[in-house]
Amino acid sequence: MAQPHPAEPALVISSASDEELITLMKSGRGEALSALFDRYFRLVLCVALRILRDTREAEDLMQDVFLEIYKRACLFDAGMG
Repeated sequence: MAQPHPAEPALVISSASDEELITLMKSGRGEALSALFDRYFRLVLCVALRILRDTREAEDLMQDVFLEIYKRACLFDAGMG
């Protein structure tokens, strides 16, 4: 059986929809969380900075947000959005 090219999984992950990434996270694919982080960390950090006006607190909040996404991925139902 042919082995997939090492770059293929990263390409597939990075082009996956948010829903697909959450589904991949549910099946234990940690790189899906990395893809979501890469996609949204700037937005989350900017919003946190605007609200908190403290870089360290905003970074902590950003980490908390992505940790909650990881912990609650099992609750995601694509049918509900």
